[in-house]
Amino acid sequence: TVLTEEGSTGTVAVGRSVGAGYNISGNITIPSSATHNGITYRVTAIARKGFGSRSKLTSVTIPDSVTSIGDSAFSNCSGLQTVEIPDSVTSIGSSAFYGCESMSRIEIPGSVTVLQLMLFWKCTGLTDVVIGNGVTTIGESAFSFCESLTHLTIPDSVTDIGRAAFNYCALESIVIPASVNTLGRGAFDDCKNLTSVYFEGNVPDTGYNTIYWGTPETLLTYYPTGNATWEAEIVDGMWKNRKVANWTPAPPQPEDPPKIEYIVSNKELILNFTGELYESDDAVNWTKVESAVSPYKVKMGDRKQFFCFKEGSSVPEDQVLPGENAVISLPGNVDLDMIWIKPGTFMMGSPKNELGRENNETQHQVTLTKGYWLGKYEVTQAQYKAVTGTNPSWDKGADLPVEQVTWNDAMKFCSKLTDIEREAGRLPEGYEYTLPTEAQWEYACRAGTTTALNSGKNLSDEYQCPEMDEVGWYWYNGGKESYNNNLICTHSGGQKKPNAWGLYDMHGNVGEWCLDWYEDYPTTAVVDPTGPDTGTDRAVRWSSWWNAAWACRSAYRGNDKPNAVYASLGFRVALTPVQ
Repeated sequence: TVLTEEGSTGTVAVGRSVGAGYNISGNITIPSSATHNGITYRVTAIARKGFGSRSKLTSVTIPDSVTSIGDSAFSNCSGLQTVEIPDSVTSIGSSAFYGCESMSRIEIPGSVTVLQLMLFWKCTGLTDVVIGNGVTTIGESAFSFCESLTHLTIPDSVTDIGRAAFNYCALESIVIPASVNTLGRGAFDDCKNLTSVYFEGNVPDTGYNTIYWGTPETLLTYYPTGNATWEAEIVDGMWKNRKVANWTPAPPQPEDPPKIEYIVSNKELILNFTGELYESDDAVNWTKVESAVSPYKVKMGDRKQFFCFKEGSSVPEDQVLPGENAVISLPGNVDLDMIWIKPGTFMMGSPKNELGRENNETQHQVTLTKGYWLGKYEVTQAQYKAVTGTNPSWDKGADLPVEQVTWNDAMKFCSKLTDIEREAGRLPEGYEYTLPTEAQWEYACRAGTTTALNSGKNLSDEYQCPEMDEVGWYWYNGGKESYNNNLICTHSGGQKKPNAWGLYDMHGNVGEWCLDWYEDYPTTAVVDPTGPDTGTDRAVRWSSWWNAAWACRSAYRGNDKPNAVYASLGFRVALTPVQ
């Protein structure tokens, strides 16, 4: 009996399961039934090794007649990109997708209760995994060597996570729901990017085993504030040889606050509250619901939402609040304007056909999961002096951007500003002033654009072009007559066109230090990148009055020693979640 495919044929093992011929390739749709010798058989299973090692197979659609997928059913199908698993499937065998290195996304229905041994072992291209609410067990080495898997949501139906379940994954942060009772030996071994693990419930049973071997020494385990099972196991601030910190998945509340009262009526949630209302998608990052008044009505849907409130009297009048732009009053009545940047996903780097592109601008997807603030303008000399008491700039002027500052100088400014604002009670909990990462800088610069400039335009010439005149001061438009030979130098902020998010001079004026050590970009999708732990040069966004147009693009990047100083190099301050 012949399978109907797009581009090739294979055979059906009738009466037992579905198999495949050695010549199978391309995209296939498995039929729900097959006829042999005049008898029609229902296809209910995919056999053990049924499609194993078919390297030219690219996608498979499984009918809803299938209830089980056998061991190694698609193992080593190196070209397999997509598989649609219907809700009818209740069991998937061990190593079913072992070595499917081209597969980037998989959705496991909640009808499957166990993710078996080595289910996705060495699926090196896997970046997006949806685990259905119904899965109770993540088996031994289920996601081992998934080297591109940076984030994963574990549903609260999961009770057991097996040995080495995530070892050698690229996970950066993960939340373990309260439903998890056991966590196997080496569950996160060699997850070299893992910086935080959040537990929502009691300490799971790990025996006497380590679960963090080969992870960064800076990894933090977070436990629910006041949880007795955790506090009994913490020794000298450590658990499983890693530091711990308590966490509360909500903003601080006033003592003994009144609760939000809610009523569900006609597919509508009605909230009665006092003070200011906040909402969140993850119960970690909160945004103020502007102009919300009690009672507040929310249409019911399939999106998870959390709500809380702060009493008005508990919030200082000048408190910096997530979701809002802010004006910070520095010593000497000097203001610092900050723009709120919401989380999001964008393509970092430049396409290969962009005029002026350089080889270090490899395009890749970046997701920033937490909101942050970024200076509306580059830090001015007046602002720098208000915080540090000094002004190292070559081209003097209170409203001009500060320059001739090293990376170390910029970080000292941020540290002092953090201390000032914390003492004043204006610093949001869990945030600090620092330099933006390269990803945060480019995400904010682009403001949703994909073009060379954040105005939505590309360059018409690599050196001198009208597109740059609109948005920034660069080599060809910034002359000052007071200097010999019409020397180009800095200008006060706000004279050129801002981007869509209200940020000025992201193109031109002075280059800006970034937080990261400099390195080549990754080639796969990443979440909240911060660069390598060590290096010799810091990242710089070299868009300044000294540069031609091609070096002022959103994607243009450079690097220099942390102690370097130039009259064309300054910085822009960020207020970001503590790493």
